Amino acid sequence: MNIYKEIPSLVLIVLGLLAAWVALTVCQVGTGVQYFSAFLALGYWLLAFLSWPNKTKEI
Repeated sequence: MNIYKEIPSLVLIVLGLLAAWVALTVCQVGTGVQYFSAFLALGYWLLAFLSWPNKTKEI
């Protein structure tokens, strides 16, 4: 499979990891920033897994 088809999904996964890192490093528990970053991370991961290219046989 061509690696260039996977790059957008990998970028979304990295953005999701960055958002999760922000959510975990917020000092106060239960702040709005923490919830927003957690939902943002889940959204990025969901988009990444939905946009991951399928393995199809090419003739």
